[in-house]
Amino acid sequence: MKLNKVKPLYRQVRDVLVEHIRGMETGRNQLPSEEELTRNLEVSRSTIREALHDLILEGIVTKRHGKGNFAHPAVLKVPYRIDFNPDFRVLLAHPSKKLRIESSPYEIKKASEKMIHRLPELQGEDVYCWDWEYYLDDQLYIIAREEIPLRYFKSEPKYSHEFSVKEFVARYCQKDLAYFISWIQASEQPEVATRFKVSQTIIQDWEEVYHDIADEAICYCEVCFNPALMEVSILTSL
Repeated sequence: MKLNKVKPLYRQVRDVLVEHIRGMETGRNQLPSEEELTRNLEVSRSTIREALHDLILEGIVTKRHGKGNFAHPAVLKVPYRIDFNPDFRVLLAHPSKKLRIESSPYEIKKASEKMIHRLPELQGEDVYCWDWEYYLDDQLYIIAREEIPLRYFKSEPKYSHEFSVKEFVARYCQKDLAYFISWIQASEQPEVATRFKVSQTIIQDWEEVYHDIADEAICYCEVCFNPALMEVSILTSL
C-alpha cells in the first residue's frame, strides 16, 4: 500500500478497507482482527481503530464484543443516504455528472404556515425566504426552500456560493449552527411537481429546523426530492 502524505493516514486505511469490503460476500464478511490489519497494512493499531471507528459510524462495519468486526458491502450500494450526507452537495456527488446549484432571489415575506407549525412563536414574523435548486447536468433533483427571521441578519443576503445552511447563516447572521431536527413526510404539491417535470403530485419532502449553539431555532427549511430521480434512504444500525 502506497501512502499519501497529504491525506490523513487513518482515512487512507479506511479507503483501503472500503475497497476490500466491496468485494466481500454475504456470510463471508468478517474482517481480519485489528492485530492482523495492523500487520498487513503496516500501520499502528490506533490508526486501524480510527479507520474502523469511521466505518462503524457510517454503518459499513458492525462491531460485536467477543465476535469481531463484520463488514456490510450492501451498505456501500445504498444511494442518497440522508442520514450520512446531510449536505446535498455531497449527497448528489457523481463522477460523471456536473452538479449545479441555483438560488432564487431573496424575498421578505411573513413566516409561512409550515414554518409557524414548527415554530409557533414566529407567527407574523418577517423572514427572508428563497429557494436553492440542485441540478445534476440539467435535471432538477432537489428544491430546498429556506426561511430565516429578518431579525437574525447582520447583513443583507446577496447571491453567493454559500450553498449550505450552516455556511449561509455563519456569513449573513453570524450564528454558529449546531444541529437540525428533521421530519419526513409526503404531501400534494402540484407546483413542485411542475418544476420537477413529473406527473406525480405527491412529493416526498423533508422539513428541517436548524438550531445554533445557544439552542435557538434560527432557520426553517423544506426540502423536496424529485420522485423520478431519487429515493432518499436512511440507515439505522441495530
